[in-house]
Amino acid sequence: MKALFSFEWKLFWQNIKNIVTFLVFLFLCLYLALAVEPNVRPNRKIDVNEIAATNRDANYFIENSNPIVYQRTVPMFMELAETTEDLLEAIEQKDYIAVMELENTYYAQNLWRHEGQDPNYYMFGVPQIEREQTMSYDNSAITRHYDFLEEGHYVLSLDIIEGRTAFQALTRQFQGMLPIVLFIVVIIYGIDIFAEDKKHPTIIAELPVTRYKHLGVKSVVVFLSFLFTLLLGSFLFVILTGLRTGFGGLNLTVSHILYNISIGRYLLQVILLLALIAFIFIRGMAWLSLFTSKALTNFIFIPLLFVGSLWHRTGIAYGQPQVVFYPPTYFRVGDVVSNYLNFWYGSEVVTFNTGMLIIIGVWLLVELLILITLRVRRRSYGIV
Repeated sequence: MKALFSFEWKLFWQNIKNIVTFLVFLFLCLYLALAVEPNVRPNRKIDVNEIAATNRDANYFIENSNPIVYQRTVPMFMELAETTEDLLEAIEQKDYIAVMELENTYYAQNLWRHEGQDPNYYMFGVPQIEREQTMSYDNSAITRHYDFLEEGHYVLSLDIIEGRTAFQALTRQFQGMLPIVLFIVVIIYGIDIFAEDKKHPTIIAELPVTRYKHLGVKSVVVFLSFLFTLLLGSFLFVILTGLRTGFGGLNLTVSHILYNISIGRYLLQVILLLALIAFIFIRGMAWLSLFTSKALTNFIFIPLLFVGSLWHRTGIAYGQPQVVFYPPTYFRVGDVVSNYLNFWYGSEVVTFNTGMLIIIGVWLLVELLILITLRVRRRSYGIV
């Protein structure tokens, strides 16, 4: 078995397709670290120039408005001017506890200026209820994030408060499209490794292992290659981002609506869920290889990655609670672990634990299908 694994491992990394996929993913991680992250705007950015401009606007209105005519508006702008002055002073003095407290007040006062609507959440063609839900989640999460930082014993910075440090940035990427990209990587890795056996039936028949074990060795090769790609890409991203904004630490929080979770625990749960789903795709391709020698047939797994978008709607669990038990719901691993999908769906069920149970069930089903298919083939055709 050890010799077979070594042989399959060498074959895997001699495959030009696998090498190109590996390099493209590393390039993507470099691009995210060097081009995307520096331009990310936090939902509640603490921008000195923006705050100063608001202060000037408030003072201009106060100086040029009749307080008798604007009996309610002038006092409100006076409060805004005072808040912005205090906030600018706190930033200058690096009193970050005060910065977070004043930023909450500053944001609430700005909402008043815009009649309760945050212009940053206006998206053309997106229903207002979805915009409001997104804004509600983000603001609640930020408030909890501030509370956690105030209660903890951290050496704070604006980068930590805004979530720009390396590990915070990595959690943000896992809440985006990165998990889907990783699943596509594992599908590309496994697209031909199983189907190739059909081209050499005599050699495969002479192997001193059962067909099930041979498929298992190939599966492990693809799985370990996927983990290596994931960990190396994440390492490069963290190093390059950390050199620019600092690393932040794994004990910082990823804010939830219901509770807080440390970045270390969050990343561990994300990687576990990612790895298990990836392994199911690998075993699914192994099972499919028992029916066809066409490698491209494995591309049918890619559309499965996007099936969950068919029911990704706010509050859907109220009307269709069964969607929380569909496996594709959990492909958005970052949003599952961060508790975002629970808030979005109006549910309490879409959690890491539920996802693991459902995905493990799917894995056992796939393993059963492989065993049944091999037994039927042995009885029907005498194939091992």
